[in-house]
Amino acid sequence: MNTRLQYLFSTASILALTLATSSAYAQSTDAETGIGALEEIIVTATKRETSQQDTPLAVTTLTALQIENTFLNDVRALSDLTPNLTITTQTGFNAVAGGIRGTGSISILVTQDASVGFLVDDFALTHVQSQFVELFDIEQVEVYRGPQGTLFGKNTTGGVISIQSKRPVLNEMTGKVEADFGRYKTGGSIAKFKAAINIPLIEDKLALRVALIYDYDDGYYKNTKDTATFPESIPFFALFGLPDVNPPLPPGLDTTTVGDGKFLGGKKVLALKAKLLWQPSDKYEGYLIYEHVSDRSDSPAAVNETPGGQGFLIELMGFPGIQAAGHDDVFSTGVTNNGPEIIDVIGGHDVTINGIYLNQTLELDQFTVKSITGYREQKEILPSTYTGEAFSTFFDATRNLEREAFQQEVRLISEFDDSPFNFVVGGAYFIDNVDFIVMRSVGLQALIPGINPITGTFFDPDGNINLDLDLITDGDFQAAVQKRDSWALYFDGSYNISEKLTFSSGVRYTQDDKTFDRLIDGGGICGPFTRPQDAVPADPLLPFDAVTNCKDVRSNAVSRAGLTNAEFDPHTLPLGPEQFGLAVSTKSDWNAFTWRFAMDYKVNEDVMAYASYSTGFLSGGFTETCSSVATCTPFDQETNRN
Repeated sequence: MNTRLQYLFSTASILALTLATSSAYAQSTDAETGIGALEEIIVTATKRETSQQDTPLAVTTLTALQIENTFLNDVRALSDLTPNLTITTQTGFNAVAGGIRGTGSISILVTQDASVGFLVDDFALTHVQSQFVELFDIEQVEVYRGPQGTLFGKNTTGGVISIQSKRPVLNEMTGKVEADFGRYKTGGSIAKFKAAINIPLIEDKLALRVALIYDYDDGYYKNTKDTATFPESIPFFALFGLPDVNPPLPPGLDTTTVGDGKFLGGKKVLALKAKLLWQPSDKYEGYLIYEHVSDRSDSPAAVNETPGGQGFLIELMGFPGIQAAGHDDVFSTGVTNNGPEIIDVIGGHDVTINGIYLNQTLELDQFTVKSITGYREQKEILPSTYTGEAFSTFFDATRNLEREAFQQEVRLISEFDDSPFNFVVGGAYFIDNVDFIVMRSVGLQALIPGINPITGTFFDPDGNINLDLDLITDGDFQAAVQKRDSWALYFDGSYNISEKLTFSSGVRYTQDDKTFDRLIDGGGICGPFTRPQDAVPADPLLPFDAVTNCKDVRSNAVSRAGLTNAEFDPHTLPLGPEQFGLAVSTKSDWNAFTWRFAMDYKVNEDVMAYASYSTGFLSGGFTETCSSVATCTPFDQETNRN
């Protein structure tokens, strides 16, 4: 992508010039002498505020300026700055792929937990689609490498990425505006706009900060690929003894194979945060955050790289891969050209996120009590194509999801100034509910000739090759629902054996309960919209009867609800369980103790050595793509040691 970038420039920029390193200190400049100095970096890896230099963990701390200098506004920026961290996007989706120290995920499954935990202002994001967050108005990012199961709980076997946004500042009126513009070599435009304002509301007590980002680009792919031999030459038809050159196709088949020439793979994201800080006394602080994200980006572009001459079906249908067709521009590709009547891939993705979070701190004589409360809902409509061709559809699907997450955590942190021992003890409760609906169109099946019941041949009565075009225009459904309740208790402490030697240890118990429902495949009961050719005996040993002994091989099709593809509500499944060939409802639970210990020795003020042993826990679960009773059973939990 960077090689396609022709130029990039910034205007109207007011930047906070804070330089930092990824070590234990940040660089600053003394106001009077102008001489550079090192400031201590404070991290929260142990759920207590400690100096990074004194924390026996593999941690990298990043500042806002370091991230801004990558010119990326999402979590991929962290990969360039952090050892052992790889973050990229899932193929075909704007979701996180990769992980830390080789432990991560390249799966988009919505019921599967990620191996790397993400915290944004202490709220946990547990799925790769949720974790593809916008990085703006950032104060600090802390990356903890290795399993963090004791302090951060389940689903942190690879590590944790903790993102802290800028907090409101009391008694200060400040603002910042930044605009970036650029252009790809292919001609697509890039535009980014960031703004933030800090407003004091009540002196010494109340302040508001509002920050937003608008991130836009046209994309660097173009919908211009023109290499198909379809419909003039379809080698696959010769396997049926049918004409493969200029074959007689049914008139209802859209034979368009070239796109409209527009840009593909563009981005259009608006993200907003409003933050209210209330400090009525020295003892109490309330920090309220509202978050909104609107993502209307294009569906990620695909490229047909099918190897030539190896008998792949898509090539035999007349759609060779770019290398086989002698097509040398990988940024010239195609996208399904069907509009909202089938699956609106050209219309792009639609993601809306709303969240509200309340973090409270109460200072007592020798203790601090922290409460972290949050609620986040995410709605997605993700139409995607996977072939890089502008044909009506080969295999397209829209993955529509509603996810609700709630978190409540309470911590008690000791502050014994005269004691060698300090600790944190806490409990956490999580709810994570997912409703997932997929509607897909497998147009490739529609191009496979079938026997016409009237003529008894591969031709229909009009002399055209008999193709079932309903497989293009009438999608089918599958769905999964998962509800998860989880709770945990943890304790972690440190003891200063001497001025230089410290022992740290902790333990956590986690309980994870999940219920799972899965609906997939045809073969359900016949209904008023069942086509005669799709009705077969439910019991093949008994005579067929349309009422008492009938199943519909496409009972999960959109038309069986009396709807077209464009008419159904993306977040409401219009068919009941009886209209699916497989309907599974099950539940299971998992639990684990995770623990850690570490011994660190401060050689001097600048050098500390430590040895540690830690464990992690990734909850078991269910796979939303399961397609039989045998495969819709729970998979085991994962544990690891470091």
